[in-house]
Amino acid sequence: MKSPTDFPDSYVQYGQMPLQKDSVRILVVDDDPSFLQLSLRLLESLGYREVVSAQTSEDALEELARHPFDVVLLDIELGQGIDGIQFSETITESYGTPIIFLTAGAEEQIAPRIDRNSTMGLLFKPINSTELDILISTTLRGRRAELALSGEKHSLIARIFDSMVEGVFILDAQRQFVYANDSLLRMLDYQRSELDGRFSNIIVSPRENVRHYARIWSALKSRGRWEGALSLRTRNGSDRNDWVSLTAVRQDGRLVNVVGLVLDATERKRHEEMLYFMAHHDPLTGLPNRKFFTDQLTRSLARARRTDHRVAVFFIDLDGFKEINDSLGHAAGDDTLKIVARRLRESLRKTDVIGRYGGDEFVVVIDDLKDYESSLKIADKLLLSLNADIQLRERKFRVGASIGISLYPLDGDSSDLLIQMADAAMYAAKRSGGFDYRFSDTAVEKIAASWRRYRSESDRTARKRQLLFQLIRTIGSNRIFAVQPDLFPGEVPGGEDSMPSAVLDMPSVWSEAYWRLLVFLREEADEDWQTLLPGMRVHLRTAAAAVGGGEVLHELLDELHRRRVRVILEMSERDLERLLNHNEPALQSLFRENIVFSIREATGVMIRINDYMRLPVDSFVLPSLDAASDSDQKMLMYMAQSNAHILGRRVLFDSVSESDFLRTVRGGGQDLYRGSLAGDLLSASDVVQLLKK
Repeated sequence: MKSPTDFPDSYVQYGQMPLQKDSVRILVVDDDPSFLQLSLRLLESLGYREVVSAQTSEDALEELARHPFDVVLLDIELGQGIDGIQFSETITESYGTPIIFLTAGAEEQIAPRIDRNSTMGLLFKPINSTELDILISTTLRGRRAELALSGEKHSLIARIFDSMVEGVFILDAQRQFVYANDSLLRMLDYQRSELDGRFSNIIVSPRENVRHYARIWSALKSRGRWEGALSLRTRNGSDRNDWVSLTAVRQDGRLVNVVGLVLDATERKRHEEMLYFMAHHDPLTGLPNRKFFTDQLTRSLARARRTDHRVAVFFIDLDGFKEINDSLGHAAGDDTLKIVARRLRESLRKTDVIGRYGGDEFVVVIDDLKDYESSLKIADKLLLSLNADIQLRERKFRVGASIGISLYPLDGDSSDLLIQMADAAMYAAKRSGGFDYRFSDTAVEKIAASWRRYRSESDRTARKRQLLFQLIRTIGSNRIFAVQPDLFPGEVPGGEDSMPSAVLDMPSVWSEAYWRLLVFLREEADEDWQTLLPGMRVHLRTAAAAVGGGEVLHELLDELHRRRVRVILEMSERDLERLLNHNEPALQSLFRENIVFSIREATGVMIRINDYMRLPVDSFVLPSLDAASDSDQKMLMYMAQSNAHILGRRVLFDSVSESDFLRTVRGGGQDLYRGSLAGDLLSASDVVQLLKK
């Protein structure tokens, strides 16, 4: 058997940091040719240049006889019935080369055998490059210590140990210090003479449990190795957390020395955190992977059960992504996914969970919703961010998103079910043209049913289904500009029982509302009403679903046209966007001589100026502000108002309750307002009396 001191002087340089990888000699032994090729490329990418491969045990022994190696990577199953663990004993006895085992087997079957054979390390296939690099480095450092102990050139060994950044110490069989290198002395603030001959417990913190200390020595005697976190105490009495690796040195079966290696626990923790991050995150985008996301969702649901909050799951699939991959290649596709991941982070809070589910699919969990309405605002925000153009290789691409939304507890209480429901809703959004979001059918129907129950009870007790009207007045003259039917009686602002915007995507809800107004015009309006209708302006709230999803709206518009009523259709900017991009025929059906549009939530009216100029837009609806509003909000309102005037359009201020607000609106003579200041909801007869005046 070769003495460790017979190996080349290349071992001297291993005492320096970092290791000089290009001079480390590695032998890889595996019976799979494809794995050998993969291993050679992986080691080369890590900076190891002197790597040799062997496919059989005979080839491995020939290579070991021809050249000394610093470490052997050995497959446990070499084929032809050869056991790698048994073969490792031949290598150890003949050459003393440290071995790192490779296996695709189960840990519970392999680990006990590895411990009994006191090998240096174990890696599971497929090999993780970071784990491989760390294990090779750790193995070589442990080898340094063992070589130094058994060598005869003590002064050279001392120089090696003293050049190491890790702390190294040697104990005798009675646990007394034989040697401590310079790094350990600096770590613990001792002089060498203060440790020589002292028992090892002088550097162990009293915080450490006595039984734990005893278990460490028991492990050394039985297995020959121990490593783990250990609190060490410095000379001045302060404690520090370190990672300590202990190796037993035996002679004729007796324990004669213990070699200790001390690493800064902070650095080791950084490596562990890096390995954990790599195992739980997508390497391209840095977002949590599918497994980690699902675990986070499970925890969110458990928390929601305790706090009685709601949870929303957003399943996102990109629209237009295939065009980028086909025209510019997969590298451009990867860049697109990174951009989308960044936009998701910027659109959401740091506490929200975002994951890459696979391919061009992403998932989001919002776990502290107090009401379902909040999920709609988040969906609108995500669409606005994701549906923006992407610049790649001097070309612009329109990449958007189809989003499906499921809700806890409406859709279920398990992670798998909520993801499944959100996935189905996403496909519904994609089938309708994409670049939009949809709630699960279950969630929407339950929310709608809740709203219908509330409305029905409110109608019976307070309004008895009487059709009421809201007034829209001009600023300055305070004249009645238009009347607006209250199509959704019983609706209250906020709260679970109010009609959420999700319900506005249900054509049946809109059909019911429009049918009520149609019945009023045909059967309930008295003679005075019939006389006043020609020339009257009627302001109608509507949605994209109502335009393309039913005939009642068009029947109502025909009726109003026949009666020569001027109609103002109020639609949200998002709904108008949906019609402009994906449902041109439905939009064209609204182009009638008696119809103009009013656009709600239009603070960015200059963004789509070209599209808006294609439409007969009468006004933009802006929220009113109170005296407590900050200067930024007021500035945005003034800018939006100025933009509308530049386009030659008026502004309708919504929910105005304070007369002071009207006095602060600049150039408001042509603009309009509605809300409590414009008057309470009125019956049909009251409206007639006002219009007669």
